[in-house]
Order: sequence, then C-alpha cells, then structure tokens
Amino acid sequence: MEQLMDLGKVSFTSGDYSLTIQNVDDDKQGLWNCQQAGRIVASYNLIVDVPPEIEMVSSSPVEVGEDSTLICQASGRPRPKIYWTRKGGETIDGAKTIELADADGVQRSQGTLVVQNVTKSMIAEISCNAQSRATTATQTTDVNVKSAPVVITEEGLGMTKRRYAKVGSATQVSCIVQGFPIPTVRWWLDERFLRIDEIEDERIKLSIKEVKDADFGVYKCEPSNELGSDHFKAVLARLPKTTNEAQTQARKSGQNGASTQSVNLLTLGFLLAYLLI
Repeated sequence: MEQLMDLGKVSFTSGDYSLTIQNVDDDKQGLWNCQQAGRIVASYNLIVDVPPEIEMVSSSPVEVGEDSTLICQASGRPRPKIYWTRKGGETIDGAKTIELADADGVQRSQGTLVVQNVTKSMIAEISCNAQSRATTATQTTDVNVKSAPVVITEEGLGMTKRRYAKVGSATQVSCIVQGFPIPTVRWWLDERFLRIDEIEDERIKLSIKEVKDADFGVYKCEPSNELGSDHFKAVLARLPKTTNEAQTQARKSGQNGASTQSVNLLTLGFLLAYLLI
C-alpha cells in the first residue's frame, strides 16, 4: 500500500488539481505522482535545496618565497560552486574545484587555491565562498607566513620603557609580539627567570596584583619560536613622591626628631641631678 502524505501539511486547489506543499523539508524530496481514477496522469521530481555549508578551510604555513595551499570543503544541494576572494571582494583566479563523495543526502565539493611566492604583505584575509542557487556561505582564513618574533615597541600602543608604581598598588608590564608560528614568551626580572606565557593575541601582559619592593627592577620580555627570538626591556620604578607627600613625611620626620631631642634632654637632666646628689 502506498504511503499517504499527512493531509495536515498539504492543501488542494480545485479546478487545476494543483498541490501546495507546506513546510518543505528533506522528507518531501522525491517523485510525486498525480493519480486520477487509479491512473498516474503526471509525475514531478521534487528536489529540496539545502543551503551550502563550509565544512572546513585550511592553509599550510609557509616561509616567505614559498607557495601556500589553501583548501576549502563545502556541502549542499545542489552541489555548491567554490570560489575565492580577497578582503574587499576581489575574486582570485586560478583555483581548482573537484567533486567529493556525497554524504547524508547532500553533495560535496572541494576547492584548492595555491598562493605562489608568498610575501609578508600577503598576510591578509582570503575568503572561501560556497555558492548555490539557494545562497552563498563564506568563511575566512589567512595565509600563514612563518616569521621570527618581533616585539612592537611603539609607545602609543602602551609599550613604555619605564613604568611607575607604588608599593601595595596593582600594575602590569605589557609586551606586543608578532610572529608565526605563535611564539612563547619568557619573562625575566633583573636577569632572574620568572615564567613562560603562551600568547593568545599579540599583546601579552605580566600582571602584579600588589607591588612589593622586590618587584621593582628591569623586566625583560623574550618571545621565541623555531625561526628566532626578540626581546624588550622595561623598567618598573618606584613612583616619585608628590610635593604634599614629601612635606608630610618631612613634618613627621621633624616631629620625630623633636620628640627624640626632648627625650634626650630630659634624660640628660636626670643624669645631672643624680650626679649632684
């Protein structure tokens, strides 16, 4: 017995025997037959589009002058067309696309783009685009160019060579690092090793929650990877006292000195009185 469609999901229009299918999904895909008096009078093959989806985008890290291969895999129905663009929308020519085996009822494609003679200026966003009649999906990647670590020392970015702090206050020493593969960073204080940090973004920070006397000195940030290393030094110095603080301390010192002098005179008086007895 043929399975009947749930009538709650369809509607009929009298006269022309049209069928309106509601809430179209994968279950509705297939061959639809129109029967009259037990005889098939028309057949329609319904294909349900599945929007393209990018499954993965990968790139191979390379050194300057080498070629980098970017790979993009996408799926959908109908089979998506893959093309590549630079940041700003410029289409990149020369890419190749092959058909992959279908999976889970959708069709798959793989696009390959070879970026030749890579330079540092090519460290820019490149997008894989998977297009079908339904819509276009986009995912961005970078051409990863290997480079030795470099510490950015522009003071406008917070990279000051001298920082001041008070004892008991909180402060931090910053280091902005670029390089690929992602460098690890070693911290030193007056040539004494402190710790190793992994970089999550370009800026890495050494935080001090409560400054102590032992925390003042010369800090060194030393990033390194397989291609080399760099370093940056910054001084954490004691914050100079303000005029009011200096005057207050001077008054306290004067009062302490006067009190000490009074005690000394009183002691001398008792000593003289003892000698005269």
